[in-house]
Amino acid sequence: MIDARFFYAMKTIQTNILLVEDDASLSTVLADYLRSKGYIVETAHNGKEAWELILIKHYDLIISDIMMPKMN
Repeated sequence: MIDARFFYAMKTIQTNILLVEDDASLSTVLADYLRSKGYIVETAHNGKEAWELILIKHYDLIISDIMMPKMN
């Protein structure tokens, strides 16, 4: 049986998300929504910028557009 403390601990763990989207308005809407749900969100606006962030930081989840300027 799972103890209630397990669920409390899961809610307090911060999830880091990298959102990669070249459409600025879509990026803003998605990032704001995810932040409202308690996630830590960083954004990149092209593949090169995303790659540079990935090299220096750990993300629990990456949400990415497929067709990106500078690097897919």
